[in-house]
Amino acid sequence: MIGQRESSVLLLRTLLLSAALAVTGCATKTDDTASTSGTETPSDTSTPADTTDTSGPTGSTDTSADETCGGDTCADDEVCINDECVEDDFLQGDYEGEPQGSGGGTAIDDLGSTCYELPILPYQVTGYAHTDSVGSGLVHAGDDCNGDAGTAIYSIYEGTVYYAGDAGSWGGLVEVQHTNPLDGTTFYSLYGHLQPSTLQVSAGQVINAGDQLGVLGTSSENGGWAEHLHFSIFTGEHPASGVLKGHVTSLEGYEDPIPWLTANCEALCEGSINAVDAEVGSLTVAGSLRCEGGLEKWSLVLGSTTIFDEFPTTDEVSFEETIDVSAFGDAEYALGLWARPTGWTEGVLLDDTTVELTSCTPEAYEACDDGDVWWFDSCGEPDRLSDSCTSDETCATLSATEAECSENCGNGSLDAGEACDDSDLDGETCETLGYDDGDLDCASDCTFDESDCEHETCGNGSVDDGEDCDDSDLDGETCETLGYDDGELDCSGCSFDESDCCEDTTGDETDYGDFCSGGERDIFTVDGAISISSAGSNPRVTATFEKCSGTAFKSAHDCHVRVGSWDGSSYSSSLDRVSFTWASGSSSETVSWDAWTSASDWAAASAGDSKEFYLICDESGGDWNHWRTEAPITVEKTCD
Repeated sequence: MIGQRESSVLLLRTLLLSAALAVTGCATKTDDTASTSGTETPSDTSTPADTTDTSGPTGSTDTSADETCGGDTCADDEVCINDECVEDDFLQGDYEGEPQGSGGGTAIDDLGSTCYELPILPYQVTGYAHTDSVGSGLVHAGDDCNGDAGTAIYSIYEGTVYYAGDAGSWGGLVEVQHTNPLDGTTFYSLYGHLQPSTLQVSAGQVINAGDQLGVLGTSSENGGWAEHLHFSIFTGEHPASGVLKGHVTSLEGYEDPIPWLTANCEALCEGSINAVDAEVGSLTVAGSLRCEGGLEKWSLVLGSTTIFDEFPTTDEVSFEETIDVSAFGDAEYALGLWARPTGWTEGVLLDDTTVELTSCTPEAYEACDDGDVWWFDSCGEPDRLSDSCTSDETCATLSATEAECSENCGNGSLDAGEACDDSDLDGETCETLGYDDGDLDCASDCTFDESDCEHETCGNGSVDDGEDCDDSDLDGETCETLGYDDGELDCSGCSFDESDCCEDTTGDETDYGDFCSGGERDIFTVDGAISISSAGSNPRVTATFEKCSGTAFKSAHDCHVRVGSWDGSSYSSSLDRVSFTWASGSSSETVSWDAWTSASDWAAASAGDSKEFYLICDESGGDWNHWRTEAPITVEKTCD
């Protein structure tokens, strides 16, 4: 059954922000008493307080400075991440010499994007910005964004949590792995200096854009920094151990967050499945899709099997495809519409629905139809009544949707579920059932047999159900609308009388015989039946001529289709209907010509008049020594 579905659109586009939004500066790291505009200096240059890793890509272990990390004791400049001691990159360089961030960044409330969310509202870089120097040859990877403890932090995009836990000088840290909607590559978003005890996600968790990850921590919770968010975008290969860094010697893989987000979200594809019709062994699917950046391939996937795919030549496709699904079993399947934008290695799902396939064809909604007791064919479903009654039972209709097997039908008296029984018609006649006349009978299954009931409407001058016409009412039809060229349509017995309708021309391949069996110069034949068009004004004949041998001419030949019969010795150019050149290397040529000299000559011709045509050819500049003499093409006028 066709079911209309609302379009589901995969939106992958953003408006590029102006260069003014390439913000600089950010919140700074300082001791607990410093303001957020001070130098980035930890409150204590020693290793941060106890580090707790609540989760990670491969699990988590709670450890502290007094406990071992996977059996080892971490050095003062290391932090335990997933039972492994790794470098705490914030504990590097000359802290006293770290410069202050440029600060003063523009606050952003909206990326203007349909795919990315901001991690904090507003997003304002008020201290260290991406690429700022932090001393000792190190630079800041990402933006430090203004925010008080308790401020909610959100995921910028759908993805899978790669790490979530207490990560030393990071404080509470969340890393999320994403798929770039522009090119399908992997990237990571990083959210640092959160409150570890209130993180709302864990490693391996699938999240959506805008899902809350946690809140910003105080300086005693966030690794010893003034309250702020450290936000980074990383497009490189994630380290096999540990987490991403905040201070680096090289920014390779680290992107300037806001400019990168605005440049990596583009509306590529949208599409919908508009209609689905499942028949026994086949599935018809209709819909449409488009990709602004180029459409390389689209496909329909049933369950996990691609049942149709196409490499289109346009970026926009409307489709209606009927697909053989006889190999699939009776079950409900997911049906998905996929597209692969140009340049992508992976496809994207544009729309999906479910479809039920069955090898059974349900019967019409009629109890006792073809002996079925149920109101539709059970198709082998359990808890259904049997499809037919036993030999000594009769299917008795109780209602339009109910029936039962009865042993009483045929006993001559009406029982429950019977419309009649033998000669007992329960007082009904053809007239009481809405007919005009006839004899009502009772069928062997105790239902009425109305085959001899009649409607007496023919002859009333108006077309009724079951009638082609009635008297002079031809229901708007003519000989021409019925496919003839001319003539008078009549009505007889409320059916069309087409005896006076006719076609103007005749012509059949079988009329022409085997043109290749004649003399040595009879080298042409007609490939298939000729066609004749525009018979109402002047018939135009189209025929394909072939060399009998099927071989091609080695040189060009001058050819003429002429009217009349070839006498074997002379010809007149006035008889030409069409002249053409049979190309060198060609074994056949298709040509068209007018059968009569003009439309007026055609109009003046009488029924039975005919024209005969033959083909002659000769090598260009030579004598006419190749011709077709047997069985010319004949066109006859059959209507006056």
